[in-house]
Order: sequence, then structure tokens, then C-alpha cells
Amino acid sequence: MTPAGRPAPPGPPDPETSRVAVRRVLHFGLLLLVVVVVGTMPFPWRDVALLAAVAAIVAGVRAIVAARRARTRPLLVVALSLGLALSATIVLQSITSLLLWDVEAAYQECLDGAITVDATARCDAERTQGIEDWTTRLGGGTVTP
Repeated sequence: MTPAGRPAPPGPPDPETSRVAVRRVLHFGLLLLVVVVVGTMPFPWRDVALLAAVAAIVAGVRAIVAARRARTRPLLVVALSLGLALSATIVLQSITSLLLWDVEAAYQECLDGAITVDATARCDAERTQGIEDWTTRLGGGTVTP
């Protein structure tokens, strides 16, 4: 405490704490890069992104904790939080893709044979219809656009 009764300002962060924070942020960044790269691959390979995204979420939380302990700038914590949100979104997308495995497999097979824009549009329409059929079976009702 200072003589005025205010708490003393914190000293500089410990160098080891800063090194740990940097290492964890780098691990998170690399895992996030893997998630993005694998997520762009064709089905079923993009579902491997689920494992990498879960690992990225764990690494991201650890990186945020380390960054807070190292008293880094708030912008780093915001950036890490955005990366966590991206990872969570990819986890949800991958889980949905796994639930719709048959529809996604048929869509990928259709795309593999589609060489024109019209054929690609037909594949998209069949995929949309397959998703609507799946949700109708799941909910027992009709899907309205």
C-alpha cells in the first residue's frame, strides 16, 4: 500500500511467466492454423478439424490464463478470445457434419463428378434437400424456408 492508501502498482511481469504465455499463445496459434487448413479440405478429412479445434480450445484457454498472469495488453486477450470463438464455431460445424455424414458423403461424391456450374448447383440443391429431409425426420415436422 502506498501512503495515500492506494494499492501499489504491480511490478514488471516475471520473465518466466512471460515466456510461458508466449509459448502457449504460439501453441494456440499453430493449432488454430491447423484447424483452418484442415477445415478447408474435402469431406471426410475436414472432420479431423474437430479434434484440432478441441485441442485449440484447450490451448486457447490456457493461453488466455497465461496472458492474464503475464499482464499482457488486453488486445492479446481479445484476439485469443476471437480465436476461441472461431474454434468453437468449427467444433459445432464439425459435429453437424458428423451428424449428417450420409448427406455430406453424397454431396462430396456429387461434387467430385460435377464439372459444370449447373452440376455444382444441382449438388447444392440435393444437399439442401438432404438436410431438410434429415431435420424433418429428426423433428417429425416440416421445415419452412
